Amino acid sequence: MINEERIKEIISEAQQVVKTDKYSLDEEFEKQSLIFLNYSAYLADVKLERDEIRARLDTSIRTEFSNKTNKTPSETYVATTIDNDSRNIILTFYINQLTGILKSLEHKKTSLQELSQLYQKGYYSNPK
Repeated sequence: MINEERIKEIISEAQQVVKTDKYSLDEEFEKQSLIFLNYSAYLADVKLERDEIRARLDTSIRTEFSNKTNKTPSETYVATTIDNDSRNIILTFYINQLTGILKSLEHKKTSLQELSQLYQKGYYSNPK
């Protein structure tokens, strides 16, 4: 089960993680891939949790509907009921946030490359 408080902390920490220290580009490059890996793992965990919840809901909805009506529920009914489940909504929200963080980390990677090129070209050197 996903610890929602930990997910909130992880998302909150991302604001600091995506910042770039242009005076420590070597350290930024070294930790970039590990940070990306960690956030990818968090995203995978949340997606797994959501998929498991959706599967349990699917089975539960179909069983309850069939027991009450002796009919099979429509796919639209099942999908809508799953989509409107509060746990599904919350986990989808976290997935969207973590996906955004990964996109920010990809942007940071590009920024690190650009900053490195500026550094190599002497952009940060003292004027002559």
